Amino acid sequence: MPTLRRAWLLHLGGRETESSATYAKARDLEQDSVEARLGAMLPAIALRRWPEVESLAKTVLAVEPGNYFASLRLAFATYNLGRLAEAEALYRKLLARYPSDADVRAGLGWSLFKQGNRAEAKREFLQALASAPRSKSIAEGLRLVGQGER
Repeated sequence: MPTLRRAWLLHLGGRETESSATYAKARDLEQDSVEARLGAMLPAIALRRWPEVESLAKTVLAVEPGNYFASLRLAFATYNLGRLAEAEALYRKLLARYPSDADVRAGLGWSLFKQGNRAEAKREFLQALASAPRSKSIAEGLRLVGQGER
């Protein structure tokens, strides 16, 4: 679909507002397209439009309840909306399905850290580090919980 491809290329080029509008057009053209909704989350994340990311993720999950990308992005949006306990629960649910996923563990670690649970956050960051040793987010999380950089 040329509209989806254009939206993706605009996103890759950092033209997030145009990408978002083009993804909206793609959704209008293909109203049942999960791909268009998943793609639309990318410029919305870049633009920090967390309610939009949340809405798009929930729309995808209504059609595909176990969709990995929608679940991960919903947890991330929830975290950024400041609903930390809810984000923690979403990350834990994902972790049950993807126990070695560094993004899931890091997200859980950040959710725990922001709620003041440094010890458990540290455990999650250390486990995430095994899968993603070069992650700046994980290194920063470990620094903040007192582990230092590795």
